[in-house]
Amino acid sequence: MGVLEKIIDKQMRAWEKARQKAVESGIEDFPPPQIITVSRSSGSRGMYLAHKLADKLGYQLLTREHIDFMATSEENRERIKATLDEESRRRLRRAMRSLRPFPSTVEAYARNLYETVLPMGQLGGVLLVGRGTNFIFGLTHGFHIRVVCGLDKRIENYVKYNDLSPRQAAAVIEKSDKERRKFIKKLFRADIDDPHGYDVVVNTEFVDIEELVPCLATAYRTKMNKLKRLHREGLLG
Repeated sequence: MGVLEKIIDKQMRAWEKARQKAVESGIEDFPPPQIITVSRSSGSRGMYLAHKLADKLGYQLLTREHIDFMATSEENRERIKATLDEESRRRLRRAMRSLRPFPSTVEAYARNLYETVLPMGQLGGVLLVGRGTNFIFGLTHGFHIRVVCGLDKRIENYVKYNDLSPRQAAAVIEKSDKERRKFIKKLFRADIDDPHGYDVVVNTEFVDIEELVPCLATAYRTKMNKLKRLHREGLLG
């Protein structure tokens, strides 16, 4: 079992353990669990921020590679669904039936992605990076961060942390930005840079990430408390 598979298996076991505990305690219904998504412009050091925030909160960080590995494995998708309680399974079935049509070139992948990510939103305890997961959940579920930075600083970061020339770094950033923007537009008909798709947009150009993390953790907890209250009051499904 490789490193990627071990991380996924560890998280699966954590979800299964939490599910068993809920069954034993007789608690089958609960407020929306806590989950975070991070979207980032290439070179903004968004991945570093995600690692730091996940460490602070004690959450498992799952990257695009983890998400894709789970989404393309029927065994993993079924294992996630098996961890859900019956009500959460019903919610998942309703959500999957209500999905809009996808372009034929990405329909199978898109449905598998939703079928993987939506249960995570019911299980919680993870920080997801990439794959437009904020658009899957929407603002009424989870806490969504967009990390940006000026182009010159992004190039500087790539040169510093990836041992590339400025010209090489600029080419990598341009390609990455183009691919991410195209992916989000095709699957979600959304603009990855639209701030309305996120709870917080942070610019790392002149702010230390170590100083940002406690602020984001506080904002996250504040929103989660509000969502729990709205859930208890029946204002959120």
